[in-house]
Amino acid sequence: DDVLAQLDPLQRQRLDSVALLDMLSELPVADLSGVDNGARLISEWQHLGYVQSNPQLTLQPLLKTALLRGLRADPAAYHAAIQATAAWFAAHDDFAAVARLAHKTQCWTVLMQTLEQYSSALLNRARFVEVIGWLAKIPDHLLSVEAGSLLVRCYRGINDDAGALLLLNQLLGRLTSAADQLTLRLLKASVIQAAGATAEADRLVAPYLHDLALAVADRARVLRIHGIALAAGGDAEAGLECLACAAALLDDQGASRLAGLVLADYARAAVGMGNYPLAERLLRQAERVWRDLSTPVPPDLACTLNLQAQVALHTGHLAQAERLAEAAYDHAVWANSARTIADILITQADIALARHHWDIAAARYQLAIGQLHLVGDLARLPYLLAMQAQAARHTSNLDTLNAMLQQLEAAAVLVPLDHAWLAAGKAAAYLHLGIAGGELLLEQALAALEGPPTLAHGLLTLLLAETHWANNNRSAAKAAWHTLDQLLLEGRGGLPILLGALANHSIGRLREGHLGCQTHFAGWVTPPTDGGSLPATPLLTLRVHGQTMVAWHDQVVKLPRHGILLLTLLLLSEGSGMTADELRYRLWGDECGSADSWRKLLQRVRKLLSPQAIVLENGVYRLGVPADSIDADVLQVRQCCAGSADPVSLRRAAAYAARPLLAGSEEAWVAGERKVSSLRGADLWYAVGNLERDERQIDASAAAYATALRLNPLSERAVVAAMTLALTHSQRCTAINIFQTYAQHMLDEMGLDPAPAIDALYRQALEP
Repeated sequence: DDVLAQLDPLQRQRLDSVALLDMLSELPVADLSGVDNGARLISEWQHLGYVQSNPQLTLQPLLKTALLRGLRADPAAYHAAIQATAAWFAAHDDFAAVARLAHKTQCWTVLMQTLEQYSSALLNRARFVEVIGWLAKIPDHLLSVEAGSLLVRCYRGINDDAGALLLLNQLLGRLTSAADQLTLRLLKASVIQAAGATAEADRLVAPYLHDLALAVADRARVLRIHGIALAAGGDAEAGLECLACAAALLDDQGASRLAGLVLADYARAAVGMGNYPLAERLLRQAERVWRDLSTPVPPDLACTLNLQAQVALHTGHLAQAERLAEAAYDHAVWANSARTIADILITQADIALARHHWDIAAARYQLAIGQLHLVGDLARLPYLLAMQAQAARHTSNLDTLNAMLQQLEAAAVLVPLDHAWLAAGKAAAYLHLGIAGGELLLEQALAALEGPPTLAHGLLTLLLAETHWANNNRSAAKAAWHTLDQLLLEGRGGLPILLGALANHSIGRLREGHLGCQTHFAGWVTPPTDGGSLPATPLLTLRVHGQTMVAWHDQVVKLPRHGILLLTLLLLSEGSGMTADELRYRLWGDECGSADSWRKLLQRVRKLLSPQAIVLENGVYRLGVPADSIDADVLQVRQCCAGSADPVSLRRAAAYAARPLLAGSEEAWVAGERKVSSLRGADLWYAVGNLERDERQIDASAAAYATALRLNPLSERAVVAAMTLALTHSQRCTAINIFQTYAQHMLDEMGLDPAPAIDALYRQALEP
């Protein structure tokens, strides 16, 4: 004791740690050499007689006994020595020794603090089971919220969501402080949301939705969970806005796993809205976040790459989609994430189906079904069975189709979308096997579907058109094909790509339908005949109403915004062309842009399309593409004559006009064209309403008149037609609402009262 009392505090602390090392793990003192100049310390200790060689260097028994006795008499020093010893083990990546130390000394806080400190290094596939084993030794009543969170993440890492939820429920019942409750609720919400229970997850975080006192990261977590729930519940726009707010909160917070997750979810919501340019930008940011993190997160990176593959698929870049999906699969296999592997297999199957590789698609769908059975996630089973049935039709394997039909009959239906997918699968099998009953099945499934057009709507309608045509019900088939025209114009959820592939088995019927009904969809997916009876693929395709898109020789091209504006200006010039100064003024306003900016823009457009896409003749720039080789929505809206156009062209032009022209562009000429387009669209929708009325499609007629009034609230003839239709069918309240809205617009914008004819209809609506 006298000798120990003479030691300086630092050397005494080091000897205390060595005593614990020697006692708990029989680690030779010599192993300390190279750490904290350990070789010099050992040499000094040898000189002082503290250590002996037998044959390795260990503490003298008397000294070790004195050290341990002194430590146990001083709890603070004892705990400090245990912490120092644990830190030494952790620095040497021996966390199992830290666990043994905590177990022997019952100092569980040391174990929890050490594992929390090194959590970024421990959260990987190779160590999940080990960490669970170490933390499971801690008594339940001592487990901290931080250690519990680490344990939950490890459970999820081995796909044990049940274990994670059981632990979370125990912690929620025991840890009652506001901070602990917030942490655990957010963690539980993320677990159950990943399993598909978005509404329940949203209820967990609802109390914190308007709590502005939350930390930035916690507020972003709450907004992320709420945004995902909104999007899943059908309110895609609100969900997108909520996720945008979450991403904005984390903009200046640096790279983190939370930032990557929010960006990926934001991109997923953008895909659901059909906003692929936004989704691509967000996914590039998310990928950079994952790659910038010091600790790799292969499951998260795999999910982001898989979503990038889906965007590439939906925009027609199939080779790029294949490469991205393959890279995603490699990361998911490395991470051993069964749910992520299933997601990627579904994407790969969709890509194979789009490429008409039917056998590969069917096999991938089957593999995905197997993976989902492993993790107990059968929510997407109806979709997989439906798409597998479509692929099986092309293989002409009757045994396979019969077996699939049995699976489809046995599958559970939880929501209308499940019913839609199962109906699509059954109808495909019925058509191929010659079984009656598919028509009613498809009509019932379509009637139950709500919300914006999706692939389910498209597939059901395609099968319904084929069923009607096969049953010689030409008028019903024509109506279904016209519906497909509208779905194709939406271009969301992979509609054009996947529907075109799924229609490949019935090219003969599509050709017949196109020639007999003049359907745009049939013309789009059917290759031209030698006789040229079907329209050839346009050289230039331009969409500027709604989501912008440019395609050259049927290949989507990513043009900058000013490039799209340039093509639009030249199209609207109707062949007369524009000078460079005129174009620069329209593109950049009063600044006119520099000559270098103009030159670079022109070079880029020509490089991405063709050197002859834009030509210069006598100082005037024009499109170098023949007018009959251009498919542009803006031209169809401008040139469609409501009085003489065929119904298909009229409906198509009206659908284009209902969407905003060049959304997001604020140039003065765009605002002018947007107003002209709205007035034009109102006339087209008025004509569509009359067409639907004549065909006794009352609801469709009313909707068309309503769209006309949305585009031009002062359209007198649309008001008269809408009110007359409502009164004819005893909808007096509807007629009164139409009048009051119109009268308010007239007063606000013109300072006038409605015309006598409209006032007479209003008085008629008020009569008892």
